[in-house]
Amino acid sequence: MLFILINETRRGLTEDDYKVLGGMMNSFYDNIPQGVRLVGDYATLDRNKNFAILEADSLDKINTLKAPFEKYVNIDVIPVEPTAYFAKMIQE
Repeated sequence: MLFILINETRRGLTEDDYKVLGGMMNSFYDNIPQGVRLVGDYATLDRNKNFAILEADSLDKINTLKAPFEKYVNIDVIPVEPTAYFAKMIQE
């Protein structure tokens, strides 16, 4: 299954919070859990929002993955699928 995660940094974080969050993000990218694949990752120019496309076999894995970040980031998880046009392109 594919999921889009829309991450928005919470307002009012302290400098120490940003340091912790930065370390958590680096650790995540260096150690993506087994059974989860990062398909794409995009950020707004001001770095306030991040859009990640993840592939996982269950929503439970995504929820477990996002839980440690929720103190610092608002996270919306949206299950998605390729549109018919792109699904056709993938098959070719």
